[in-house]
Amino acid sequence: MINYHTLIPDLLADGIRVLIYAGDLDYICNWLGNMKWTQAMEWPHKNDFVNAPNNDYKLNGKTVAKLRTSNGFSFMQVFEAGHLMPMDQPEVALKMVNDFISGGAPPAPPSPPTPPSPPSPPSPPSPAGQGYACVEKDQKLQCVPSASSKGSKASCESTCGAQGYQCVEKDKQLQCVPSATSKGSLAACESVCGKEGVVV
Repeated sequence: MINYHTLIPDLLADGIRVLIYAGDLDYICNWLGNMKWTQAMEWPHKNDFVNAPNNDYKLNGKTVAKLRTSNGFSFMQVFEAGHLMPMDQPEVALKMVNDFISGGAPPAPPSPPTPPSPPSPPSPPSPAGQGYACVEKDQKLQCVPSASSKGSKASCESTCGAQGYQCVEKDKQLQCVPSATSKGSLAACESVCGKEGVVV
């Protein structure tokens, strides 16, 4: 895999808008990991993007995604969609592309603030028909019961928070480092990491 995220700041600086999207049921490219790298990306408007609200994105009056946008950069979490989001949610995908091409739908006005709720007790075992979703909790990815997910607990746990390796640039060299958002093995990482011009 080639890592293109380092090119995005140049695209944005040239006035080219960028949209990153991920399905919330995608076990291959976890939406939380994608959201994290978009927020960690270094560019002049990083703080504006990090502090931008996650607005409801609606289709036919129903919230189908969350959209964060700032200074031409957008991240969309699409609900009830896996790795092939346009296949799982074709109407949402079409609206997303049309809105992006036409300059984007205006974000919904922010919801009024709600008072903080007391901490909830631990989740009971998942009822029949309910699945598990990978969420960030205490700065770690964890599987929790979810009414909107169809995945089994075993399937969620096999990918959520499983440590893999990814190739990163460190001290002007490409190196394999442990990563909670990558599922690649050390051997797979080492097979491509360090080859000239390749960043995984």
